[in-house]
Amino acid sequence: MISDLKLTEAFGLKADAIIRFGRDDLAFQRSAFFDAIRQAFDPAHEPVPVDNTQGETWEVRVLANKSPVEISLARGTTRLLVSHFGLLCPDKDVRLATLLNEAGNFCLSPEQIAPWTRLLNERAPTDDEVVIIQEDLKDTPIAVAGIIRENLAGGSVSLDVWVPRSARYYERLVGRWESGLSLDGYGKEVAPRQFSELLKWRGAEGLKLALLLAPQPFLSAALADAEIGDDTLAEVLSWLADKGDAMSCAAGIEIALPRLAGRDRLKEPLTRLLKVFVACKPVANVDPIKLLSCVILVVYGEMRIAVYTPRSLRSGESWRRSRKLRSSRDALSRSEGTRPSSRAGCSLSAVNSICCNALPTCGRSLDGCRSLAFRVS
Repeated sequence: MISDLKLTEAFGLKADAIIRFGRDDLAFQRSAFFDAIRQAFDPAHEPVPVDNTQGETWEVRVLANKSPVEISLARGTTRLLVSHFGLLCPDKDVRLATLLNEAGNFCLSPEQIAPWTRLLNERAPTDDEVVIIQEDLKDTPIAVAGIIRENLAGGSVSLDVWVPRSARYYERLVGRWESGLSLDGYGKEVAPRQFSELLKWRGAEGLKLALLLAPQPFLSAALADAEIGDDTLAEVLSWLADKGDAMSCAAGIEIALPRLAGRDRLKEPLTRLLKVFVACKPVANVDPIKLLSCVILVVYGEMRIAVYTPRSLRSGESWRRSRKLRSSRDALSRSEGTRPSSRAGCSLSAVNSICCNALPTCGRSLDGCRSLAFRVS
């Protein structure tokens, strides 16, 4: 309720939240931290001190000659960049440059950030508005993948982190779903548009993300029709050979093989990828396809829980039994080759993207997945 701006304004309520950074539990009162940043934008100010919730004093510094502006939070030899809070600057151009830079980092189009562009063009945002803008910017596949990797590097990850609850996130992951659109229609209308936006974003990085959305042959065929340069494809094929998940590798091979004739640039990386794919070497002592399959089952089950079950029903023995039955039914229908619904096919793209974004991380991150794979098998 406190996050509802209309409600708080109507009743004159004001909340002072906590801003946290990283896994070390570094936290500040939001009002004090934001006020320190605003003061630091004054050219006459020295570094502005601000105390964290533990009473330790940090310093906020602003390098206004950078574009976009650079904001740092420092204490002793520890220094954190918090430049995304350039949204608080009194200078309109600095605010807009910060927004555009953040949108570019998270693959958001000008249309997707248009409401915030209008706001920042008119005035500086309130504390609550800054948080809402940041939540919007972070409600993206790129941002969520980073959060998952950060959690896995620490040895564990919550399913709430791995499977976001925001419909906006899934729309940005697989594209806008139009009512009545079939799976074939998705492959012809939505997927190509999504692939095009990713490829225009950052070439090879965009192609890596696009491959995560191609777990079925007709989707990889749609990606193959996109404009992909030989250098970009060769770079990604080499990356797949080293770090790619099973489905992305298969899609990469499907895209590259028809292009091979007369393109020497693709021969070496594609040959290496084929050898790696055929060898199917274990990852953390687990078959990579089994590992990915186990994670997909977990994520898909959690997505169904999040989407189809009211929060009020997610407790009690009856719910646990129904969840087990539904999970078993889903696994059985897949093993019997039941034709998936159009929404299920689109969900597979989302599931594959969520899972594969997290798998090619450090060895420690695979420990939980490895134990899960053994239990499931």
